[in-house]
Formats: sequence, C-alpha cells, structure tokens
Amino acid sequence: MLVCPKCQTEVVNPDYKFCVECKTELDGPPSAEESEAASDLPASIGASSTVVAAPDPSAEGTARPSRTNVVGEHNITGDNVTVIQYAAPEGSTALYCGVGHESILPGGRSYQCPDCERRPVCAEHFAPEKRRCVDCVQKSEAFIRTLEEPDIVIDQMGQVREQSTVTAVGDTLVSETGERVATIKPNIWYAPAKQWYQVKPRLLGRERRAVTSMYPGMEMGKTSRGSIFWTGTLTTASGNAYDVRIQYPSNFPYIPPRAYVIRPKIKESRHIYKDGHLCMFHKDDKVWQNETTAATVVSWTALWLHCYEVWVDTGEWPRRERDQVVVQTEY
Repeated sequence: MLVCPKCQTEVVNPDYKFCVECKTELDGPPSAEESEAASDLPASIGASSTVVAAPDPSAEGTARPSRTNVVGEHNITGDNVTVIQYAAPEGSTALYCGVGHESILPGGRSYQCPDCERRPVCAEHFAPEKRRCVDCVQKSEAFIRTLEEPDIVIDQMGQVREQSTVTAVGDTLVSETGERVATIKPNIWYAPAKQWYQVKPRLLGRERRAVTSMYPGMEMGKTSRGSIFWTGTLTTASGNAYDVRIQYPSNFPYIPPRAYVIRPKIKESRHIYKDGHLCMFHKDDKVWQNETTAATVVSWTALWLHCYEVWVDTGEWPRRERDQVVVQTEY
C-alpha cells in the first residue's frame, strides 16, 4: 500500500504524483530493487515505516539526500517513521511551490495564500490582484457560479451544495450522505436602498394620479435617502388647519404609508404611536389591500383629526374603539 510520507494518507491511485491531502510529492510504489534494498534496513524501522526514495545525487543541481528517523507528529502508528530529507545545494535554499510543486529559484518571488495558507506559492501560481493562489481563485469562481444557479441547495449545516450532489427520494431531496437538503427557487434580492417606485414605476404613476385627483393641495417630496412622501394641509370642521405628512415605506404597497401630524404636533392622544404616526385601523380590520392608495390614507388622516378634536373637547372618541389608552408622543 502506498501512503503519503508526510500525512500518511493512503494513495488510492498509484499514478498520482502528489498527495491529494497535503500536496506532498509522491514517488510511487517501490520497484523490486527498492523492495530488496529495503529488506536490508535495520530491523528497528519495522514494516509500518514509510521510505521515500531519494533522487539520483549524481544529477546536476539535485538535492543531497539524508535519512532521518522522525518521532512526534509523524508518529502515526506508534513506530518510528523513516523519511528522507533533502538538503539544498550549498549556498541556496530549496523551495517548491505549494500549488504547482515546481522548484522556486533562489531569490525568486514567492507568496503565502491567506485562504489555504499554502506557502511558498510561486508567482506563476499566485494571482496578485485577487491576493490568493490560483487554486483558491478557481474554487471561489466555481462557488460564485453555483450561487448564480437559478435553484440553490442548502444542506443541514447551512452550506451551499451543487445540484449534482443531491438526489430525489420521493418528495425529498437528500445529499450523497442521505441527509435532507433544502432548495431555494429563483429569487431577487431587494436592498433597503432599492425603493418600491424604482422597482415598480407604474405604481408610482398610479399613486400620483390617485392623490392629486382627490387632494390637489398635496405635494410629493423625497428624502435624502430616497423615500417618497406627501405633504399638505387638512382643515377640520372647527376650522383648525393641520400640516400632515404621508410617508411611504420602502416595501409599499405590502405595508401602508404612515401618517404624521407635523404642525401642530400632537402631544398626547388615543390611537397614536410614540413616534407620532397615527393609528387609523387595526390589522384585524383588513382594510388595507395592495390596491389601496395613499389617497385613502389622506382620507383616514382627515377623519382621525376630526375624531381627535372631539376627544379633546369631550373625552370620548367617536366611532368604535378597541382600547382607550392615551399615549404621550415623543416625535
């Protein structure tokens, strides 16, 4: 059995030139001559030791071999493991690329990959613009391509898997180890900066027409962060004027706009939140639909102001209430 002299990993394919785990160069199975020579080794080495053949020392520029018994991190089976260390030619240091495994000339530029921590990595196998070795760059690009796939598979550890690694068992998808995996169908990410009117410009046109046709005094504005709002003045039956602001959420129309009384500020009232936006309906009422426009919110605001003035005068809130809590605002 051929094993890696460094990490003791079994080499399945004898044609492999390098260990699949630690990338250590392999010399293949010993020849008949090497096997016979190995029988002359001291008995203390034992059958569990690994012997790595040295290159021909007569070849020009070839490293000079020296044999050493190593105990410690190499002591996998409890016996001494014999390895052959190669001394560099005098006056130089032998370096081999951790990716391509070719020798690096003395004084040649080399790197350490921050992802796989292999070192040294020669200039040919290092991508300076990516600051990674070419192996890690290729793995990263392959992973990104996986993320670009329409359907994504997530395993139980939260890792993204390739579709080719899962199979269907009945109505369930499982990995090659038999564990269930989840699938995510094509989706579109919406960042908070992506406002609803940028995604649905026709909806913005509908809102403009609905509000201006019903309340021509309302004006549309935009905040520094790109949020859309309406401002205008509403007057109650008593003749009091209130400046109001109708603020769209970023995920409109799935959530209704919020209405605020800007001037004069409402210091306390029923059916208002601490940040000042008005509570105009209960979620169980189901009065808000995706087709409802901000014009309806303006109408609700006007009705709220009339009820508020009656409450200030009489202490009773007109129309049905679900609670009678008085809120002190902080806006």
